Amino acid sequence: YPQVVHLLCGTIAFIRVSVDVFLADTVRRTAT
Repeated sequence: YPQVVHLLCGTIAFIRVSVDVFLADTVRRTAT
């Protein structure tokens, strides 16, 4: 099921980006 795999990969990529943004924002708040 290529569509399912593509959707799963897209979801994982989106989660990774969200986590990176969250961590970056947390570091900025802590640094400030």
